Amino acid sequence: MKDIKTLLMAVTIGLFTVSCGGDDPVNPDPTPVPDPKPIPTPVPPQYPTFDTPQWESAAYTAKQKYAEDMSASVVLPDSLLTGVDVNDKLAVFYGEECRGYATYEQLTPTESVWYVRLYGNTGDAITFKYYSAKNRHMYYTAPVITFSSDGQYGTLDEPKKLGMTIVE
Repeated sequence: MKDIKTLLMAVTIGLFTVSCGGDDPVNPDPTPVPDPKPIPTPVPPQYPTFDTPQWESAAYTAKQKYAEDMSASVVLPDSLLTGVDVNDKLAVFYGEECRGYATYEQLTPTESVWYVRLYGNTGDAITFKYYSAKNRHMYYTAPVITFSSDGQYGTLDEPKKLGMTIVE
C-alpha cells in the first residue's frame, strides 16, 4: 500500500509541475507562442467640413416671396448640445430652398431653444439644417413639418426635439 501512495504522490507532483509551467517531459524545448496581434484602434470617420452658410439672406428672400408663414421652436438632440456655439446656424428648407432662419435663445444656463419664422405654401415638407461652427459640420433632418399657414411647431415652453443626421 505504501508503494501505491508513493506512486500516486509522484504522479501528482509530475502533473502539478507540468500544469504550473514546469519542464514538459514530452516536449522539453517548446516553441514560444507569439503574442496575439494587437487590435487596431478604430479611426473615427472623417466627415466633410463646410464654410459658414449664408442662410440669413436666403430666408429674407423667402419672406418676400411667400405670403404664408408659420413658426417653429426646436431644440437640438442631446448629442449636439455640448458643442453649441453662438456662431452656429439653424435654418428650415423646402428641398434646397431656404425658407427661414432660426435665432438661438438661451432661456436659462442649461436650457436653450431655436425659434424660427418660416415661409411657404400649405403642404410643403419642411426640413432643418444645422451648421456647427465648432467642428464645421453640417447636420440635417428628414421632413419634420408639413407647412400650414399660421401653424406652429413646438413652443418656447415646449420646443420640439430634432433628430439630426450628420452630412457625410
